[in-house]
Amino acid sequence: MKTAKQEVLELLDVLPEDTELETIMEMLHFKMQVLRGLQDVEDGRLVSHDDVVRRMGKWLKSPGQ
Repeated sequence: MKTAKQEVLELLDVLPEDTELETIMEMLHFKMQVLRGLQDVEDGRLVSHDDVVRRMGKWLKSPGQ
């Protein structure tokens, strides 16, 4: 597993020299979220497709239905 520093350095290596700091921060945040999601999968923290459909159905119902 790569260290956080290694992950950041790899990201910086592929970006153009004129990349804005805000863009770098956004990309780091995105990468962090992806890595966190992959760790969740590895640790078995998942929600099945059926559960998502069921939850979304509850959220998308109009009041009074």
